[in-house]
Amino acid sequence: MHPSPMIDRVIRRVSLHTPNLFAANVLLLGMNFIVKNRRLPVRTTSARATLSDYIFWKSVGSWTDFERACVDKDLSKQIARQLCPDVGIVRTLDVFALEGLSFADFKERLTKFQGQHAVAKPTHGSGSVLFLAEDLSERKLRKFYKDCQASYFPLFREGQYDKLEKKVLIERSLGNPSIGRKSANDIKFFCSRGKAFMCQIVTDRFEDIRLVNLAVPDFIDSGVSYGTVRPDQPLRRPERWQRFIELAEKLSVPFEFVRIDLYDGDDDIYFGEFTFTPGAGLTPFSDPGFDQWLLRQLRCKKPVLPQPSLKWAR
Repeated sequence: MHPSPMIDRVIRRVSLHTPNLFAANVLLLGMNFIVKNRRLPVRTTSARATLSDYIFWKSVGSWTDFERACVDKDLSKQIARQLCPDVGIVRTLDVFALEGLSFADFKERLTKFQGQHAVAKPTHGSGSVLFLAEDLSERKLRKFYKDCQASYFPLFREGQYDKLEKKVLIERSLGNPSIGRKSANDIKFFCSRGKAFMCQIVTDRFEDIRLVNLAVPDFIDSGVSYGTVRPDQPLRRPERWQRFIELAEKLSVPFEFVRIDLYDGDDDIYFGEFTFTPGAGLTPFSDPGFDQWLLRQLRCKKPVLPQPSLKWAR
């Protein structure tokens, strides 16, 4: 949230009642973009354009059915398996639709897994996670129910989330309770057409979150900040670093730009999600020149390869 929370609330209220139209998306996301980046978005053909500008225009534009399936946390596992059979896929314990589901039925469905080493999350959005090994109070469950019922699209007008089927996914947790870690570290690769060019490592996501931007494949800290406090000490290169890069690049082949999110699990490297519009372009890098460099990596294009078959589509 930016320094003017009132603007957030006003834009959010208007957005909730505004259909997914290009002009409306440009206006509503554009107001947020101006406040966060302190400038107007520019066309990606401009010499001043950055990856943030690319993400802005991608967010407000049209989306293919394939891309929309990729951001469904249930369907994305099937797509990831087709693109890269070697990547670990977190075991799904349950998935259920929310349409017509009362809170009582929702609660019953979740509490069957209470005390298990598992997490629940909506398939149609980002950010809301329920740890089922913890105490599931009535208040916590009602908040999660409300989060799951909401559409993610009006938040920042990212069109890929508009009208996605609302479901809840329950899957095995990758945390390690023995060392007090609620979740495995996120390792996020910025990729274009099968080439990874930057990596964000997120540590301690649910406690003292830190983030560092690193060059790929050299594992050199860029020194650039991105919305979250940087680590106090330099990070050690993951033991499976080259394997991470290999998997991320295989998963990114069909896409001009995608962030491939992987988890550094104790027993394997696991697929997390496909992210096409990180932060909707509203989280500026501390160095605009670095943001421009990121966009230039997309212009080193490789041939477009065929997408996976659509047998996963429902």
